[in-house]
Amino acid sequence: FMILILIMLIQRLNNDSPSDAAKILTYITIVSTCLLPLVWLLGSEGTAAIGLTQEVAMVTFGDIVSVLGFGCYFLFNYDALMGDDESGEKEGLQEEGDAQQFV
Repeated sequence: FMILILIMLIQRLNNDSPSDAAKILTYITIVSTCLLPLVWLLGSEGTAAIGLTQEVAMVTFGDIVSVLGFGCYFLFNYDALMGDDESGEKEGLQEEGDAQQFV
């Protein structure tokens, strides 16, 4: 399932021409998605190349960095990612105000 999501994300990057912020968020998603299986493979359930404590620390650190990185980057670039739709919202509010005047 993870492979299908990664393929769709990479195709979307290649086919569309998203903004730089969307590209960086996509890369954060791809890296964080690939991180957990690699840690599992190196961890005590996989090849036992690293101990349980190191595995837990790597998963925790990777999860915190990916979630905070994605969230903060999205938050600080919200306007660039979502576009400037305030004109449509103001227009809709103006129409509602006109409708209330007639009531």
